[in-house]
Formats: sequence, structure tokens, C-alpha cells
Amino acid sequence: MILYILMLLPLVLETCIPYMSAVWAIPANIAVIIAVTAFAAYTVRLFMRTTHEVSLIGQFFTAALTMSVVSFVFNAILVSPQHQISSNLYFTFALGLSLLYLFEYYITESYPTFRKIGIVLFPIILLLALWKAEKAALIIPFMLITYVFEAKDRVRFACYMLLSFVLLIVSLWCMNSGDALNYQFTFILALPFISHLPIRRDLSKNSKFLYIYPLVIWFGHTVATYM
Repeated sequence: MILYILMLLPLVLETCIPYMSAVWAIPANIAVIIAVTAFAAYTVRLFMRTTHEVSLIGQFFTAALTMSVVSFVFNAILVSPQHQISSNLYFTFALGLSLLYLFEYYITESYPTFRKIGIVLFPIILLLALWKAEKAALIIPFMLITYVFEAKDRVRFACYMLLSFVLLIVSLWCMNSGDALNYQFTFILALPFISHLPIRRDLSKNSKFLYIYPLVIWFGHTVATYM
């Protein structure tokens, strides 16, 4: 649990990045992406470790809904307009876990009906995630690569490198349109850390750990408001 908390702490930096000089903003952006990547890897390992996959997915959707409601209250009464809370990675992770579940229990099933259901639902959820979910361009492919190629280290690493390259190209292309550089391609720097994220038990039986991330986000935005 301590490791989980330490993994999430860099996400507080995201609140402060707009007010940092370029010297500090660059490493802060990279630290946030590393934390998000570690969080995604942790979520995939939860899915692989649990024997209650549907329950785990439901817990992430519930946490996403709870975080949205409480963030709305924070935005209304505590947080200034400059520091409004919009972050909710749980929605992205819930959709990512849904895709893993469809892949494992529908697309790869031998029963034609199950396979057809999976083939229909998979692209719908994928497009929804990429369209609406936060940092989905990084998180969703990363979760799929991590899960599908879990037993194939070389293939998995090659896919990570390809994803990083694609994200870099997209970021540079967006910069030509006037957008700021997106540091999602730096997720590759998290790979040495995510191999040391042990999960000793099935945490789907205890969803309290899911509320550490919202607490970190609410704390960061509230402190930024009153600093």
C-alpha cells in the first residue's frame, strides 16, 4: 500500500505544472507520465491477479462515478476556477479493464456467439475510450500490450517502443498546429520501475485502496487554490 501511495504522489504535480518555469515543467510532466504508466501497469496486474474480474471492473466504474460527483462538489465550493478538477483516470482504467475482459472471455473464446459479441463490443468501447477518456491514447494501448503479451517479453518491449514512437510523432505533429508538447511518449522511462510493483493479494476484495488516488487529486487542487 505504501508503494501504491508513493506511485500516485507525482500526480499532484499536474496541478502545479501550468505555474512552473520550463526548467521544472519538463521533469514534472515526465514524472506525471511515469506515475500514470505505473498506475496502468498496477491496474493490469490487479486484473491478472484477481479471481473476480467483473467485480474489479465494477469497483473501478464505481470509483470513477464517486470521484466525478465529489470533484463536482469540490469545484463548486472549494476549488478556484483556475484549479477546477477534471482529472479522473479511473474512467480510463475501467474502460481499459473492460477491453481486457472482452479479450480474455469473449474474443478468444471458442464459442462463435461469445466471439461475435466481443468483436462487436471491443471496437465500440475502444473508440469511446480514445474519444472521451483521459490520457487514453497512452493508457489503453499500454494496458492491452501489457496484458496480451504478458508472457512474451521481447514482443511486449517492441510494442512499447512502437507506441512511444507513435505518441512522439503525434505530439510533434500537434505542435505544428500550435499545441504544447505532449510528454506521453516518455512513458517508456517507467518500464524499469513497473517490474517492481508486487501485488501480494487479490485487492478486488477490498476497494478502499481505490480512494487513495482521488484523495491525492483533491488534496493537490485544494492546496493549489489556497497557496
